[in-house]
Amino acid sequence: YELSWEEAGHANTQSRFFWGKADGTFLNTKIFAGKYRITLKEGAFYAPEPEVVYLKENRLTRLDYSVIPYARVNIDEITLTGSKQNNLEIKYTIEDTEKEVNTEGLDEGLYTLSEAQVFISSKSPNVGVNNSETKYTIRAKKEFERGDYEPGVPFQVVEKNVRNLDPGKYWVRIGVRTANPQKRYNFSTIKEIVVPAQTAEK
Repeated sequence: YELSWEEAGHANTQSRFFWGKADGTFLNTKIFAGKYRITLKEGAFYAPEPEVVYLKENRLTRLDYSVIPYARVNIDEITLTGSKQNNLEIKYTIEDTEKEVNTEGLDEGLYTLSEAQVFISSKSPNVGVNNSETKYTIRAKKEFERGDYEPGVPFQVVEKNVRNLDPGKYWVRIGVRTANPQKRYNFSTIKEIVVPAQTAEK
């Protein structure tokens, strides 16, 4: 939001929105020099307070943000299973972050775990919500309710419903989400696995 434009007396000042990239970075080279208020929105995290930034002409301004996610998820182990070695057993650990922040006054659904989902792709390492082969993962989902876990205490999930993969290379990650209004996920790092051609189901 350009504060300098508003302070100059313009009543029709509008916010500008742009999204981060798949790797978590963002870049916008079409912003005028001036004084801005930067706000992080629409992510699966507790956002920091807005920041006032001065953008200078012909200069690239770097901003680094650290946020607390609604939940953390880590893939512990992926094992090829089955007689043809083309099924996956995925062990992963989930930890919510409810006890790391002051949740007073927040909607409980914002930070209550609701589900975990496996995402897998043979086409791109940038696997996620909009890049996933659901034919392999449609059953690879776990649902949670408050009371199924203890806030702040990590717990492990074992997923065995990724089956009958074709031979080749795949990228796998786990997404965990709360009942936040935008239904945004927190993601694990991406793991690469290879289903061997000589033993996979034809």
